[in-house]
Amino acid sequence: MAPRHKIIAPRLLAGLVAASLLAAPVANAQAPAGYTSVPPDEARVLGLEAIRLGRPEIAAEIATSLLAQDKTDSFAHFLMANSLMRMGQGKMAERATKQSYRYAKTPEQAYQSAHLAANLAFQRGALTTAQWWLRQSAEAAPDAGRKNTSIAQFRAVKARNPWRVKLAFSLRPSDNVNSGSTGQYNIINGLPLVGSLSADAQAVKGLVAEAAINMGYRLRQSATSETVLGAEISTRRVHLGKAEKARLGGDPGFGSDRLALSLREDWQPQGSKHRFSVTGTVGRQSYQSGNDYGFYGATLGHRTAISANSLIDSAVEAEQREGQDARRGDRSFALRSTLIHQRGNDDLIMATLLASRFDTAVQGRSGTMLGAQLGYTLAKALGPVSIAGTLGFQKAQFDGYTIAAIEVPGGRSDKTGYAQLQLQVNDISYAGFTPQLRLRHQRTTSNVSRFEVRETSVTLGLVSKF
Repeated sequence: MAPRHKIIAPRLLAGLVAASLLAAPVANAQAPAGYTSVPPDEARVLGLEAIRLGRPEIAAEIATSLLAQDKTDSFAHFLMANSLMRMGQGKMAERATKQSYRYAKTPEQAYQSAHLAANLAFQRGALTTAQWWLRQSAEAAPDAGRKNTSIAQFRAVKARNPWRVKLAFSLRPSDNVNSGSTGQYNIINGLPLVGSLSADAQAVKGLVAEAAINMGYRLRQSATSETVLGAEISTRRVHLGKAEKARLGGDPGFGSDRLALSLREDWQPQGSKHRFSVTGTVGRQSYQSGNDYGFYGATLGHRTAISANSLIDSAVEAEQREGQDARRGDRSFALRSTLIHQRGNDDLIMATLLASRFDTAVQGRSGTMLGAQLGYTLAKALGPVSIAGTLGFQKAQFDGYTIAAIEVPGGRSDKTGYAQLQLQVNDISYAGFTPQLRLRHQRTTSNVSRFEVRETSVTLGLVSKF
């Protein structure tokens, strides 16, 4: 079928192309002297030829005429972006590229537009913006080769970029948003006493929404070390149904907020397989229910390869909390060591040992925890789904624990077991982010029934594929 509109263009570079210097697309118009009318498809070819021949100003006029005919013409916006880029108008070229991506009708158009946008952003030093567009180009790539190229370029820009930004968001329906007791009575093993638990001390059903942003800026980098300034902002909010609010006499507020600033130094001596890090942190933890506190602490990390396929990642943490009244001067210490092993089929095994100590001036609330965790991640997806699983166990002991001035015989003792299954749906994604579903069941047994806790939850979040 013949096109309804034609493009009016001048004759240029005779013998090479019937090039076009567009006036305006006019349906069935007669071309003025020195001009020729061509169909839009031919004008697009001529626009590319003008770019190839080093005449971006001609390509820009072709793009202008095409856009006058159709403002949603992705190719015309892309041609305009290329022309402006070659004429040194980078910011205007970026705007045109965004329009080209917006109106893209095929994966090829989306890929080319996103990739050009990434190049333009990189040229002006906007590395974070370049990373975003490289994510988009990888997502739109028509074939595996160009997808892998975009991912490799993304990682190269990320390594060069002094900024690090990580966003996290999740929704989690849970049958126990407050770590409440599974029963309504408080029974202490070894004592003939039975107490009643308030409604908010019992398990409460609800929907937990969590969001966090972690930012880092590399202050210094050398061949063996780097210094990074970081910030973390996170929030947790819990939505309760009408029935739960009625049972509780309102919304007690199970939400919290956290703000932390950190300074981290990483270094690896020349020729060494050992990598070290030290991090100082200061911040504030706030709760809707009160008992807010400020904190400061330090973490010492160490990572070393023990074979071609195995490494050990360890950390020692210490934190001082400064709250009000009895909470002033709380301290916590933690030790973690993880063995990470990659099997011959690329599956990952992660075995972790945990230990922590919490000291407080509140009688009987100081405690020690020991734990272990085993994780397994399949390297190959089952269909469109990547799978990882985790099993864990922890034991906590609180010597001298008291309730209403009555000391629990032998102290309070809690045992917690949990199982988690993580599913990542790879066929559904946006800009390299894909949904992740986490199923978790956790149960705690205790000699104080207030701390007999059971929770089953489903968490829906987003994670990066690369």
